[in-house]
Amino acid sequence: MKKPAMIFLVTAAFLGLLHASHYEVTRSREWSEVLKLKPGGDPPVIEVDNIFGPVRVTGHSDSRVMLQARETIKAENQTRLEKAREETRLAIRSTEGRLRIYAHGPFRQKDGKVNWCRDLGYTVQYDLELKVPPHSRVDVKTVNRGDIQLSDLQGAFSAQNVNGPIRLEQITGSGRAVTVNGTLTVIFKKNPRENCRFSTINGDIALFFNPPLSADFWLQTLHGKMLSDFPFRYLPREKTSGSREKGRYVYRSHGSQGIRIGSDGPCIRVKTLNGSITINKNKTQ
Repeated sequence: MKKPAMIFLVTAAFLGLLHASHYEVTRSREWSEVLKLKPGGDPPVIEVDNIFGPVRVTGHSDSRVMLQARETIKAENQTRLEKAREETRLAIRSTEGRLRIYAHGPFRQKDGKVNWCRDLGYTVQYDLELKVPPHSRVDVKTVNRGDIQLSDLQGAFSAQNVNGPIRLEQITGSGRAVTVNGTLTVIFKKNPRENCRFSTINGDIALFFNPPLSADFWLQTLHGKMLSDFPFRYLPREKTSGSREKGRYVYRSHGSQGIRIGSDGPCIRVKTLNGSITINKNKTQ
């Protein structure tokens, strides 16, 4: 995630929380849907783009997608609540091999990005639970008031949060998980075969693998420890990038410590600022 985008997301999240602190009128409803994937994608792609609220995605044996949703509107008065009902919805868009579920409203720009820079007089939270085909490629986002949980998935994954933790359990595929304020926990059912990236700013990162494990890890933390259940050897520093400024050669280091566990394998990058990193053996082993 690029720095300007991260700063924007954190600002938008803060503004949303600040505005919602004085909202007194609340309305909630729950519903469920069975969504059929249009043929054309193998594996199918499931995208969930939430703003307020947790997202939980679980793999199951059915070829359909099961959605369980709870909508909570908080508004400063009844007029604003009715306005929210008119302007917002949980949108569902299905194309060939792809299903997109996202919070839609005046805060959603044409390019799909979120711009929450003014007080709308309300916030809308969606608590989402999905059951999807296990081999799906899953891309999940939320910003505030909730965690992200992915479990029993075999395909590639991407999970992005801002103010909340991320937990991945019984994962077989490869991918990335990124948050700003929250812990990261990733439990692999089968060790990843492709490169992965895990990062947070404020929080610990705990990764669980099955022995024997073969992978190169690049680990970085400023205020925390780096621990491993697996024996390892250190890798040489990554090649630094160089440039010439004001007649001098300037070289910049990535600041990561590289270790190799086992033999050659995928590259797994792990980064936190305020937290520890642990590489653990799965407890079932």
